[in-house]
Order: sequence, then structure tokens, then C-alpha cells
Amino acid sequence: MLYGLRLLFLLIISLLLLGCNECYPGGFLSLTNYKIGNYILTPGGIKVYNNYTEVDLNLIDTKVDELEKCLGVEIHRSCFSVLIPDDWFVSSCSGEQMLPVAAPYKQCEDKGLYLEEKCRGLSRPTLECPCVCTYRVALQDDYFIVSPPNLKLFKVDLARLVTNVNNPWKDPNISKCVN
Repeated sequence: MLYGLRLLFLLIISLLLLGCNECYPGGFLSLTNYKIGNYILTPGGIKVYNNYTEVDLNLIDTKVDELEKCLGVEIHRSCFSVLIPDDWFVSSCSGEQMLPVAAPYKQCEDKGLYLEEKCRGLSRPTLECPCVCTYRVALQDDYFIVSPPNLKLFKVDLARLVTNVNNPWKDPNISKCVN
């Protein structure tokens, strides 16, 4: 009898602890595999793994605050980190800061960027293929938002984590918050 009560008590405590998990469910595909090193904190307490020396820590806090206000939900700053890699590049075709992570070429064609077959799947521009189809922000391990230092699409992947909506652009209540 005493054993059964202890087991029941442990079960109730476990359920309460699981129910109190304030982090996000995740389950997104990791598009990058960066090694994680030392971090610095933004003034708002967000961990930033910075392989690039010039990133505006206040801008990260501002973007999180803006998204939080627009979505009307609390964003738990301990449930994600930002990683600014050192291998990002500026596209000579779009002028955008890009990650060296090849995107499915169909996604780029849907946006009007048509690539020769030999250029599909490349993660960096070459002389033969100056325009490549890559990402401007990515998730790694359901925890890290990987972004170039301009953080242009940072709020998109943060919204993905917070709302668990894979494509925030398709939800009008979310898309208005990520622009």
C-alpha cells in the first residue's frame, strides 16, 4: 500500500514537472551543424554564440520584444539561443546576407530565382554559379537560431519555435509579426 502511494506521488510530481516545461516542442529539421562554443549574453539575457565580432546584442533583444508584443505571448529567453556563424556571405545577386546552406531549388524558383541545373544544391557561389539558392536563417537542434549578423529574418525562425508553425509566412496572424 505504501509502495503504491509513493509510486502515485512520483507519478503526480512527474506530470506536474512535465506540464511546467516552458520551452517549445520543436521537432524542426536542423539545417546546420555548427559547433557550439562560448557565448555572450544580450542585456536581456539571451545567449548568443558569436563567431562574428560585430553583432548588435540590443537588436536581438529588440526583435524578441517586438515579436513577443505582436504575438501576445511570452517568449522564454532561456529556451533558445542565437548563433552568428563566421561563414556567412553576401549574395552578389540579391545583396542579402546568406548562410552557406543549400535550400531546395524549388523554393527559390517559387520566389523567382531560376538556377541552371549545375548550380542547384550549391551552398556557396562560384565563378560558374554566382547565384545560389541558400537560406538567410536556419534552426539547429530546435534551440539555436542561426542567422547572419544583420538578423533580417531572425524573427521568422523565432516565431517558428514559439508558435510551432513551420511556415509563419502562411499564417496571417504570425506573418504580420515577422516583417
